Amino acid sequence: MDIITNNIWMILILLALVIGVLFVSAKMSGRQISPYAPKRLMTDHEKVFFPKLEKAASRLGGYRVFPQVAMSAIIDTHRDLAQSARLATRNTFDRKIIDFVIVDENMHVVMIVELDDRTHRSDKDARRDSITAGAGYATVRLRNGRKITIDQIERELRRVWKSKVNV
Repeated sequence: MDIITNNIWMILILLALVIGVLFVSAKMSGRQISPYAPKRLMTDHEKVFFPKLEKAASRLGGYRVFPQVAMSAIIDTHRDLAQSARLATRNTFDRKIIDFVIVDENMHVVMIVELDDRTHRSDKDARRDSITAGAGYATVRLRNGRKITIDQIERELRRVWKSKVNV
């Protein structure tokens, strides 16, 4: 019985030494776990909707669509504001992402498209729409990205575009 117990202890000690050597070796090689991890660009819902939106936007006049655009890429604070007001205003939008931005051939924003799903909340959506409208952008909110047709998307884009330019 003592021989079996001694052998088990020897195996456990040897195993601990091997694990310790591997741990020290990994530390010394400079390998560290990165604090960064990849993230999907779009949800499955958005991936299904995106080509439909591209087709509808191209029908309107060759417009292009960019997904997942930072609000701060298309919105800035007014330069006449005091520095503290500019910072406070910027903090209302600088970490927000727009689902899709439609641009013309000169890369000017034509309109914003948000694909609403169960994660969207109307109170937050209203605040976001207020920010984008304040910068002069019309926002189209659509649902059912998987079921909506290209023709339905095109009609809604035209409706919002016409109301924006008063055609």
